Amino acid sequence: MAANNTYGLKVFNDTTYASSMAALPECLNLIKTCRAVGQRLNPNGFGNDTDVNQACNKAYEYCFDSVAQETALGNIEDYDVRICSSQY
Repeated sequence: MAANNTYGLKVFNDTTYASSMAALPECLNLIKTCRAVGQRLNPNGFGNDTDVNQACNKAYEYCFDSVAQETALGNIEDYDVRICSSQY
């Protein structure tokens, strides 16, 4: 969606897109670690295990900062690229 979508909207420039794609494998590995640690140490999902929280926070921060980078969409609605924000 960021670089190729049916609306002709290029959300990321080529450099940002390439950077995000390069970071994706590490992001996925961190997510797998988060899930594995969570299943092992907190199978009921209470969210009160420090090791699980640290592993999942690490995944969240890396993935958000490196893959799901902030976009400068301007007048485009953040959650629906078909709509201009000024319509609200």
